[in-house]
Amino acid sequence: MRNGLLKLILLLLIYTLTTGCGSSSSNTSDDDNSSDTDSDTSSDADSDTGSDADSDTGSDADSDTGSDADSDTGSDVDSDTGSDVDSDTGSDADITCVVYVNNTISDDSGNDGRSWATAFSTVYKGINTATAIKNSSENCYSIEVWVASGTYLPTHDSTGNNAPADARTVTFALAKDIGIYGGFKGDELLRTERDVNANETVLSGDIGVSDELSDNSYHVVTGADNSIIDGFTITKGQTISDPDPLPIKLGAGLYAIDVTLSVENCVFTDNHSAVNGGGIFVENSNLTLKNSTFSKNYATNGGGIEFYKCATSQVINCMFDNNQGSNNGGGIYSNISSPSIYNTVFDTNTAHYGGAAFNYDNSSPIFINCLFYGHYEVLENRLSSNPQIINSIIWNNTTLFDDNYDSTTTTTVTYSNVQLPDNTKVYNDDLTNINAAPDFVDTSSQNFRLNTGSAGIDGGSNDVMTLSTDLDGNERIVNTTVDMGPYEVQ
Repeated sequence: MRNGLLKLILLLLIYTLTTGCGSSSSNTSDDDNSSDTDSDTSSDADSDTGSDADSDTGSDADSDTGSDADSDTGSDVDSDTGSDVDSDTGSDADITCVVYVNNTISDDSGNDGRSWATAFSTVYKGINTATAIKNSSENCYSIEVWVASGTYLPTHDSTGNNAPADARTVTFALAKDIGIYGGFKGDELLRTERDVNANETVLSGDIGVSDELSDNSYHVVTGADNSIIDGFTITKGQTISDPDPLPIKLGAGLYAIDVTLSVENCVFTDNHSAVNGGGIFVENSNLTLKNSTFSKNYATNGGGIEFYKCATSQVINCMFDNNQGSNNGGGIYSNISSPSIYNTVFDTNTAHYGGAAFNYDNSSPIFINCLFYGHYEVLENRLSSNPQIINSIIWNNTTLFDDNYDSTTTTTVTYSNVQLPDNTKVYNDDLTNINAAPDFVDTSSQNFRLNTGSAGIDGGSNDVMTLSTDLDGNERIVNTTVDMGPYEVQ
C-alpha cells in the first residue's frame, strides 16, 4: 500500500514538471526563432541584392521567377521596390548580372555598362567589367554581356594590351565563366526578346585597310574556359603561315585551346587560315557547337573547323557550305578527335581529300541525321579512323569515301539513303540502307527538307536518337520512326 502510494505521488510530480516547464520552453523557442529568422532574412536579402543588381540584370532569371512585376515593368521596378526576385525566391543566386554594349554610344567615359542607357561602346570594356563583377562580392548566379547590333573591331590583345607590338594580335578575348550574347536592338529587358537574324552583330577582324586580308587580326575571337559566345557573325580573320609562333597560323575566326566552350547561333564566314581551322581551330577542348553556319571559310586543313585532340565535342544543328580546305577537309578536319555530329548539312564543300570531312589518326566521328550533298569526295579516312554515318542522306556527290589509304580504316553506314551508280544496289549491301531519290523540296535554295512522299520518311533508327528536335527545331519523331536526314517531315 505504502509503495503504491509513493509511486502515485512520484508520477503526479513528473507530470506536473513536464507539462508546465515543457510548454513554456517550447513557446519561448518558437517566438525567438520566428523573430530572428524574419528579421535576419529580410535584412540580408535587401542589403545583399541592392537596387543596382536588380535593375542591371535584365535577365532570364527574372522571367523564370514567375514575377508579374518583372515581366510587365522590367528591372527598374525591381530597383525601386525591392525586387520581386528576392521575395519570390528568397535567394540572390537567381540573379543574372548583365553588362551592356552598344557602339552607337559616342562617349562612354562616364558609363558603368549596367543598363542600355549607360552602355559601353566596346566589347572589351563589356567583358572586362563582367570579369570585375565576377571577382567582386556582388552576388550573381551568372554574368552576361549583351551586345547591340552593329560591327565591332577588336581593340586589345588577349593580355589586355591596347597597343601590342604586333597590331594583328588584337582579338575579342572571351573570359572565364562569362557569356557574351549578340543580336540585340538595344532596348531589351530579357535575353529571350532579342532577334539574332534581324539585329546582326558582327565581330570583324578587318582592323587595317578595309577588305585587305593581309593586315587583319590573326584570330577574331579567342576562347576561354567555361565561356559562351552566342548570336554573332564572326568574319575576316586571317592567319599566316610564317613565322612562328604556331598560334598565329591557326583558327582565323576563333582560336581555342584547353577550354570548355559553347558556341551558339553564330555565323562564321570569310575567315582565312594559312594552315588549319579557317572558321575555328580548337585543341584539347570540349566544344559544343549549336545552330551555327560555316560558309566560305578557307584553310589548308579544315576550312570550316579543325578539331585537334578533342575527345568529346559536339556539333548540333549546323550548316557547312562552300568552305574550302586546299589540302584536307573542306568542312571539318578531325585529328585525334571524334566529335559527335547531329542534324547537320554539308553542302558543296571542297578539298583535295575529304570535301565534307577528313578524319586522321584515330579520329572516328559519328554523323547522325546529317546530309552530304554536292561534294567531289564526301569523306577521307586515314590511320585507324573509322567514322559512322547513321540516319543520313548522301546524295549528288562524285565519290563517297576513301578508305583505301591503309587497311585500318572503314566507314560504316546504316539506315541511310546513299546514292550509288547502280540504283538497284544499296550501300555495302546493308538492307537498312536505301538508294532512292530523296525528293528534296528545292536544292537550288538549299531547302533540303523532304517532301511528303520521300522514301526517307520513317527510314531511320530510333536506337541512336538523343535529340528530341530536328534542324528546324521541330519534333524529331513524328510517326513511330525517325526520318533520314536533318529535317523531320511534320
